[in-house]
Amino acid sequence: MLEHYALIQRLTAKTSNWDQERQVNDFAAELGWRPSDRLQLPASAEFSTGHLIVEHGLEYTAVISFLLHPYRFIDLNPTQQKVLVGASYNNLIDWNISVDYETVSFVYSRYRPPEFHVVRENLSKVNTSVLQRANFRRITSKHPVPDVPPLDQAVIETISIWKRQLVGERPNVSNAALSALFNAILFVRAAEDHKRNGTDLSASSLLLDIASSRETSGAAHIREIIRVAMERLEIKGIPAGLIELDALRVFDDMDDSFTSELLEDFYRNRFARYFEYDFSRMSKHALSRIYEHYVSILRTTPTDQSSFWPRLAETTSERGYGNVYTPEFIARFFARYLRTQLPLRTFQRLEVVDPACGSGVFLRAFLELQNEVLWGTRTTESIRNSFENITGVDVDPNACHAARLSLSLLSLVLLGEFPERLRIITDDFLSYYFQNKSPNQSADVVVANPPYVSFEAQTIEMRSRIGLVLGKDASGKPDLYLAALKIALRLLRPGGYGLFVLPETFLKSDSASGIRELLGKEAWIECVVDLTSIKVFDDVGVYTILLIFQKKSPSTFPNRRPKVVRCQGDVPQALQAVLDDQVVSAGLFTIHEADEVAFSGAEWSLDPPNVSMLLRKYSQLATLEEECTLRQGMNTGADDAFVIEKESLSNLEEECFAPLLVDRDMEAFTVPVTTTKLVFYPFIKGRPLDETTLARKFRATWAHLKEHREQLTNRSAVKRGTLP
Repeated sequence: MLEHYALIQRLTAKTSNWDQERQVNDFAAELGWRPSDRLQLPASAEFSTGHLIVEHGLEYTAVISFLLHPYRFIDLNPTQQKVLVGASYNNLIDWNISVDYETVSFVYSRYRPPEFHVVRENLSKVNTSVLQRANFRRITSKHPVPDVPPLDQAVIETISIWKRQLVGERPNVSNAALSALFNAILFVRAAEDHKRNGTDLSASSLLLDIASSRETSGAAHIREIIRVAMERLEIKGIPAGLIELDALRVFDDMDDSFTSELLEDFYRNRFARYFEYDFSRMSKHALSRIYEHYVSILRTTPTDQSSFWPRLAETTSERGYGNVYTPEFIARFFARYLRTQLPLRTFQRLEVVDPACGSGVFLRAFLELQNEVLWGTRTTESIRNSFENITGVDVDPNACHAARLSLSLLSLVLLGEFPERLRIITDDFLSYYFQNKSPNQSADVVVANPPYVSFEAQTIEMRSRIGLVLGKDASGKPDLYLAALKIALRLLRPGGYGLFVLPETFLKSDSASGIRELLGKEAWIECVVDLTSIKVFDDVGVYTILLIFQKKSPSTFPNRRPKVVRCQGDVPQALQAVLDDQVVSAGLFTIHEADEVAFSGAEWSLDPPNVSMLLRKYSQLATLEEECTLRQGMNTGADDAFVIEKESLSNLEEECFAPLLVDRDMEAFTVPVTTTKLVFYPFIKGRPLDETTLARKFRATWAHLKEHREQLTNRSAVKRGTLP
């Protein structure tokens, strides 16, 4: 065990890069931190020795900054403090932990900047426990309510505001033009910040400078501003289709002040003026979460009502193909899971396919982890190859644009160049599958949150393609996501992995039984995470599970028993526990190991082995319907009108009522001879009575029903016209 205080003293003194990397890893291991990434901050070189991003439960929790002796956070000038706190904020992290030779400052960035909420603890030889992760959790549990929105919320709200304003100004502007505009702005901002951080230039506002200097041939067209900015930044090798300047012509007549105000909002955070955006920082860790919301499409709600003012556009997600965008921690879990199962060299060479890639969050999570700086084995060639080895397909062109931009900017951060080729394909994955002649066994990993489109919502063409894919494994009314699972099995090489976000109905529905049985035959089920008690997706009422399986091969055997997770809360921690190979029996989540036989047929069981064994024993016994005659009860929907006491029958027509056995009058193993209640039964010799006949022949009963006219008329089935 290392002497912690001496280690901290070395980390706050000048040392070689090799020594520092080893000592940072020692620091994390000794004090219980889980390191995620090294953060490069050239602007802090004068007063710090290094920065470490740490995580807890698959979520980034803090940036730990080691200050060069004799600097202390309290003594830093406002600009220097802003470098540290701004870096945390732009990485979507709320805390900066500044460690100097004698104190630790825990700085919560989202409260009253530039004052912040700061907790200071003294360090000494006998007191280094203040730097342990457990102490950090205690401190973070008591921070004040933030009065500054997180980075992703600020960026998305800024984009949303400007989309509404642009559509208000130009009601006929297309979604493609809006997407091209914001893609171009984000792209230039990221390239600008990347160049500035790499050369330690002072802060500037390139787009605003160009707009004000009229380097655009006398006009401040946004299209020309973007073009000149790209020339100034000497951006080369841009992937085809990433920036579409021609699509920006629709904005050529935009007012100069309107243009300047738009561009300014992508330098200074309008919701937290203290912070300046650094899109280079975002490109490494925050863009995944931002782009998951960015692909929302604004459209104006159709209306026949005239209005003096133009209608504001609304932010909506196009769900015509079942689009639901994925929380980042799930993508990180899938990538981390495979990292725990595979040797590093194999993991870094995986060929990954996402048949419903959206903004590319899964592909990005794999690329980030494959090129993690802490592995220490990256080369220029290995980074380039990792981008060559990904394929994403999505039917939404706006999502594909976002994916290309997100992944291109990640390459810029990792390598200082753009990928020569990105296989992000705008197409329906069913069409793409049929158009490729030999896609079988072409991928090591298929990862997806496939679209959920019920049978009733499918087009005739979609139903036909789903039927062709599922073939003999189809049953009932199959959902679109089942075709994605079948395609994944065909795409995977033997030994390859499938990682899917699925609706909970997959475990139970008859329509999914054929695919469950197929998976049980052709794959080892590795992990099932039941998230049905958690709202995983915003504004979508779907119960969710996570499924991980490995395709069988003659040379592969299950290296572990399947893990089953039932989660009531604290999802990131539950997923981290899976990565740590834990078995948990109590708390907000439980994890148990199941038998492979639980997934061997059309019926799957998530129960623990002892419960499964008991249920299998019960299943061998006779069923209740073999011993008894089963009958279904009834619900009138209006008991006050339809159910009467037996004594009241003397005032009504007996032919219109039948004896009713209510639950309170039921007896064990027998049916009572008489009952105390009767129910309106408008059938004579098996034929239903209409209202005209009822009113003419059974006047007393008709009068009784008319006393309840309002209640009977207001029933939903009556209003729909399906019930008289």
